[in-house]
Formats: sequence, C-alpha cells, structure tokens
Amino acid sequence: MVALMRRYGRRVTVNIPFQPPLVMISDPDEVKEIFKLAPDVAHPGQGARVLEPILGRYSLIGSGSRLISYEQ
Repeated sequence: MVALMRRYGRRVTVNIPFQPPLVMISDPDEVKEIFKLAPDVAHPGQGARVLEPILGRYSLIGSGSRLISYEQ
C-alpha cells in the first residue's frame, strides 16, 4: 500500500477481482472528513464487505451490527 501511495499519490483505487473498486486514502484531513459524513451519505460498513474475505466476517472494520450480533 505504501508503495502504491508513493507512486500514485494520497488516493489510490485498487481493483480486486469480483469486488467493487476499493479506494484507499492516506491524507489524514481527508480521512477525518470521511468520518464526519452523515450515515445516509457514507453508508458505513458497506465498503468493508470488500475486505471481509480477507479479514473475516467479524473484523472490527466490518459492520458494527454484525459485530454486536456476534457478541450477543
């Protein structure tokens, strides 16, 4: 990831087969702005579906509702 960002900049789009494009952002100010977005705009948890096959269904990056249902 670091090599990609050094080569292409602070925003990098990664194409993973059979998944929607994954955009990685390394600029701290841009990341803060993303976390400030309203849930109806940013759709939290949906982007994490791309990473689920790699990180697992109950990763902290995934949807909070799935994590909560697992803990109960």
